[in-house]
Amino acid sequence: MRTTYAHQGGEGAIDGAAGTEAHIDQHRWPGIAQLPQLHFASSRTKHEEARFASACRRVGIELAGQSPDITIESDALFLRIADAGWLGLMESFMAGEWRAKDLTDVLTGLIKVGYEPTKITLAGLKLRRASHLNPSEELASIPPELMKHSAADGMSIFSAVFQSGVSTTVRESVNSYVRGAGKGREPARHFVDVTEIIAPVNVEREDLGAAQIHGIEMLLEAGEVGAGTHLMVYPTVGGAVAMAASRKKATVDTFTLDPNMALAVEERLTFAGLSDAVHIINPTDIPQRWAGGSRYDAVISIGTLDTLYPAAKKRVLKDIDHMLVAGAKAVLQTDILKVRGQATDAIASLRAYMWPGLSYLETADIHRMVDRNTSLRVIAETHIGAHQADSLKLRRAIFEGNLRDAAADGFDVAYRRLWRYQLALREALLRCGILDTVQLTLRTRRR
Repeated sequence: MRTTYAHQGGEGAIDGAAGTEAHIDQHRWPGIAQLPQLHFASSRTKHEEARFASACRRVGIELAGQSPDITIESDALFLRIADAGWLGLMESFMAGEWRAKDLTDVLTGLIKVGYEPTKITLAGLKLRRASHLNPSEELASIPPELMKHSAADGMSIFSAVFQSGVSTTVRESVNSYVRGAGKGREPARHFVDVTEIIAPVNVEREDLGAAQIHGIEMLLEAGEVGAGTHLMVYPTVGGAVAMAASRKKATVDTFTLDPNMALAVEERLTFAGLSDAVHIINPTDIPQRWAGGSRYDAVISIGTLDTLYPAAKKRVLKDIDHMLVAGAKAVLQTDILKVRGQATDAIASLRAYMWPGLSYLETADIHRMVDRNTSLRVIAETHIGAHQADSLKLRRAIFEGNLRDAAADGFDVAYRRLWRYQLALREALLRCGILDTVQLTLRTRRR
């Protein structure tokens, strides 16, 4: 018997549903504005509808009644799922064909129950990517206007660390992947200080700003950034890290490949009276700058590794290694994979419209990549996944309160829904224990 679905309001009501073709820019979002054409569409759609309903039932997601968890506005949802699985689920959300009372709760439930619709093919990902993103683009930054509508301080969209989270640290022996490890004078293992910061308690939107500052202070402390430190922020992430370092009397360089981001950071530095303290390197000068060899006492990089193709990750690590003087430190904040082989298609869906190179590594993968490709070594890990989950939740709440302002800044309805969805999905992956967020401290092996 066919399920009767509810049709009523949900979160993000300003970006509410219905009327796909009337609301979606067909030139910018062809995969959203147009429905897929499938062979045996009727039978495949019914199969995916039944599979979706079964997954929802197993996890307790209500599709009908007075207060449904999911409001389905169009059966096109199941056509898209039949075409592209988890990516189709996201595209249907972007099209306004369904919405949720709590988007993160719904996605968390589907992931936990092991919901596995049709698999998206690599060809399908590339087809959609070509319509919206440049696949060769690396170190691409989020538009500063979008950051403004999602951040407590108007510029920071990386994980905060809340003061209520209690930390524990243990020293662990880990494998060395350096060439010749375990032979001659090269040890087979080395020690890493591993810190776990447990979930914060009773966090609210008003806590995010202070937690963002605390997270930045942790990065600066890990890098031993203080008066006289020559620091590279690689690349800039809105300006907050560079500004905090300059207030400690550090000499700060940074760069961005996005001219709009460069302008936004320059404006923030000028407004804060720090325009002379932070040097934004012109992208055209970067090759010559790097060719000059080691010059920095510390490098801080946030959210870079996880969004890049594997080969680009290695290049970034080699760049950082090349910049550092002997005995210097690098601090990398990145999302990592805790559980391999789960929710792979849910993660892959983000490659289509957000980050084409997105690939999460396990901590052992990062250790191996660092040891094999650089003269650096990971000496400390601080795990803050629960804090990243709460940060994403609060940033989504901030953004949903600024939807009209985002629309006025030119972010159309599909983009706004995409931004909300990726925040919710990443939060869900963290809450399911599939992803974690870690601050890694690296030191040069040469002293």
